[in-house]
Amino acid sequence: SFARQLVKEQGGDATTQYLCLLEVGELISGGQAGADPGGVAADMVREAAAQLLAEDSEFIRADINTFDVSAHVGDAQAAAAFRSAYRDVVLASDSLNATLQYLLRAMGEGAGTDFDKVLESTKAALGADLAAARPSTDRVRLQHLVTDLYHLKVISTVVDQCTKLGQTLRTRHGMAPFKATELASDLVSLSNERWVDASRVGRLADRFGAARLPSAKVDFLTGARDSLRQLPPLVFSSPESRQSLLDAAQTAIDDAIGAEEGG
Repeated sequence: SFARQLVKEQGGDATTQYLCLLEVGELISGGQAGADPGGVAADMVREAAAQLLAEDSEFIRADINTFDVSAHVGDAQAAAAFRSAYRDVVLASDSLNATLQYLLRAMGEGAGTDFDKVLESTKAALGADLAAARPSTDRVRLQHLVTDLYHLKVISTVVDQCTKLGQTLRTRHGMAPFKATELASDLVSLSNERWVDASRVGRLADRFGAARLPSAKVDFLTGARDSLRQLPPLVFSSPESRQSLLDAAQTAIDDAIGAEEGG
């Protein structure tokens, strides 16, 4: 319809377009947009809004049901990032590992306390979504996600460990700082892989600039292994893969120590 095309040209996601259509419909109905004989224009706009809601109901309801929560997350940019992460969690996540990745992405750069805030906001958003007359998705799924979040409390400790590791490497080896959440996210990605060898773990040191000095690589890999140990068992694909990854990390450390001593 013309109304749909008009709001689409204005930009914004489905929720923004939907709310815009509702607002325009109210303005027309209230006579603030000029005469509308027979309410034809208002009906067209309302119909366009209804069509958009039917097409993107999950996306739009995930936003609308949790607006009050996202409004208290921070500034407009932080609120938008949180809404995006929440939609990903409830509509796209297929595992605890994926949920964790979405939440780490939402917090950007920060400390463990910042992850705690994201976690609590997500719990509050799930509660609001569950309480809504029409939740964004199946209530059983939403309730399952609430349960999942309780397994992620320890992640704030992992983020803080990664922060401390970065500070230690900077003080001890003059390394450039890195984002703790990026390292935490990479470790979570490793935990989701079924088979990881020592060289794969060792490449993390290259990615974060710790391979220049053998001693820095040893310290980095030791810190990474310690953080891996702190990850909740449920983010790993299996208990065997968890042990395999920890073994690979230890082998990577041993290789780095050997290179340091050989150098």
